[in-house]
Amino acid sequence: MDGLEALRAIKQINPAAHVIMISSVGGVGETVEHALRLGASHVLTKPIEAAKLHEIIKKIVAEDQ
Repeated sequence: MDGLEALRAIKQINPAAHVIMISSVGGVGETVEHALRLGASHVLTKPIEAAKLHEIIKKIVAEDQ
């Protein structure tokens, strides 16, 4: 199962789930756009900046409150 298949499965189980995808594909490529169309909350590319991930998580949590 690849990341997009996992995203589909997660959204099928819980459509409201927030999924942050991490990809090695740089830029706004086809895979990134596809993940966003499938419902990913955000797509980060490697290498991941911890501060950026932390800000995204804080934003998601704040939106859910």
